[in-house]
Amino acid sequence: MDAEHELHNIDVVAKDLGEQLHMLTDYMEVAVVGAVASIEAADAMLLEDLIIAAVIGVLASLGLSFWISVSISKSLKTTGDAVQYIIENQDLTQRVPESKDELGEMAACFNRMLEAFRGVLNELTALATQVAGADRQD
Repeated sequence: MDAEHELHNIDVVAKDLGEQLHMLTDYMEVAVVGAVASIEAADAMLLEDLIIAAVIGVLASLGLSFWISVSISKSLKTTGDAVQYIIENQDLTQRVPESKDELGEMAACFNRMLEAFRGVLNELTALATQVAGADRQD
């Protein structure tokens, strides 16, 4: 009967271990499902964050592009208006507004060119006056 009793104890222990193993398997399955759900939720949040960051980046790029475009257009308009005034009024004393960007450098070169033209015109006027004065003396 001792052997029969031992077999019964082993059977009880085996059933108990089987139930515990089944419970552990169920627990592991729930844990894995929970972990997968957490990973999927984190993945969805990460995707949302990436989309939001991309939209913000695109909007910032568009805003910066617009600002640069307006700035360049404004400088070109100002320069064009000043040149048009100089042409229409034949006023070489006027200057194109300068700035610290590439358009400002172009305006500075244009202003130096106007100054050179003005110098040449002054020399021509002086020579014409001398020639006119010489003709009167003769």
